[in-house]
Amino acid sequence: MCPLCKGRGQWNTEIDLVSFRCKRTACDRCHGAGWVETGSDPVGLPDIEISSEGYPRWTLRFEPADEVTPIDPKKPGLSQT
Repeated sequence: MCPLCKGRGQWNTEIDLVSFRCKRTACDRCHGAGWVETGSDPVGLPDIEISSEGYPRWTLRFEPADEVTPIDPKKPGLSQT
């Protein structure tokens, strides 16, 4: 289980009190999975890439388990580089 989000994977960053809709952000430690891979196995994350024909397509991106990509809470869903 992820020690930062306690297995939830995401949380509300902004709630509209009229419609009860909310903006959510993924946990920057587990990337929204709710668990953290231990050991040296890479973690697969969904991503979008451009194919050789020029069209976007879904793919899996693998990152080392010990690498953390922080997310800016002011811009939910966008990673800091």
